[in-house]
Amino acid sequence: MADVNITVDGKKVTAPAGTLLIEACKAVGIEVPSFCYYPNLSLQGACRMCLVKVEKMPKLQTACTTVIGEGMVVTTDSDEVHQARKGMVELLLGNHPLDCPVCDAGGECELQDMTFSYGAAESKYMEPKNHKDEQQWSPVVYFDRPRCILCYRCVRVCGEVMDVWALGVQNRVLAALLDHWGLDAPDVVAHDFGGATALRAHLLDGRDYRSLLLIDPVAISPWGSPFVQVARGHEDAFGELPPYIHDAILRAYIGGAVHRPLVDEDMRRYLDPWLGETGQAAFYRQVAQMSDRFTTEVEGRYGEIRCPVSILWGAEDGWIPAERGETLAARIPGARLQVVPAAGHLMQEDAPEAIVAAALGMLG
Repeated sequence: MADVNITVDGKKVTAPAGTLLIEACKAVGIEVPSFCYYPNLSLQGACRMCLVKVEKMPKLQTACTTVIGEGMVVTTDSDEVHQARKGMVELLLGNHPLDCPVCDAGGECELQDMTFSYGAAESKYMEPKNHKDEQQWSPVVYFDRPRCILCYRCVRVCGEVMDVWALGVQNRVLAALLDHWGLDAPDVVAHDFGGATALRAHLLDGRDYRSLLLIDPVAISPWGSPFVQVARGHEDAFGELPPYIHDAILRAYIGGAVHRPLVDEDMRRYLDPWLGETGQAAFYRQVAQMSDRFTTEVEGRYGEIRCPVSILWGAEDGWIPAERGETLAARIPGARLQVVPAAGHLMQEDAPEAIVAAALGMLG
């Protein structure tokens, strides 16, 4: 592979084409901080600590997701970069249980190191911190929830290295957002895997809802359309399909989720995020992660749901048959099921009025 020449902090750097900027810097001894990046794991860009200035780009860029290009000029150490990283550390410490200077980690912590490096040791927040209890996940695994900064390293190691996808994170993110927004008992509307996320946050993370409206939710195993059942075991093969074949597959896949054909403009909204080299790889990576584990962990606890539940299901759902709605409603005490005629899995396209009516009824 041909080499690429770039300039970092005034130093000439040569690295193979396709090299990530963070790795090119590391190769010549230039340290770029990060929490979420780890070699050979998928790119996350979650922590924003690796922000750098790239000439001719209007905003700071994440070095962990930026591929070097010929003639690129990069600044990793400037007042703008320093302030951006300091701001990220301050946000991470907003609800952290201890201020870093008095933490018992004693220098064995990346967050503590970053805090001292960027001068964010004193919190600017006066409000009480949201406390999270430590959780024991197994006889040998403890989750130190109060100190988790959502870097997703553990999630990716379990999925990408061990191939077990043992840790669902979306429900924890939802729980964290509800805490951040101060919503103690919101009315929640959830569709597809959002349904699994809402149910997991309720049953596993203890978040209460005033009411819950589920629309064609992922809730009963096994789940996934016939296409998903085939594709999720062959991520690499599908990821290498020629773009025109991938485009055709996507159109058929999305078209199977609606009862009424989508006009091209509406179809493009679903297609565009999953097209191109990055989009295609991300699509099949997401499909590969569609594991029944995320529902089997909570299916046996649906009888514990503590709020009124309404369920909408498209009569023509080609991804998850309407019979699953009947099964789900039978497992949730007092749940109301409405099967919507002439609607597929994407009910928001086929029958948005049914969703609006159900939501207004839920709000009383």
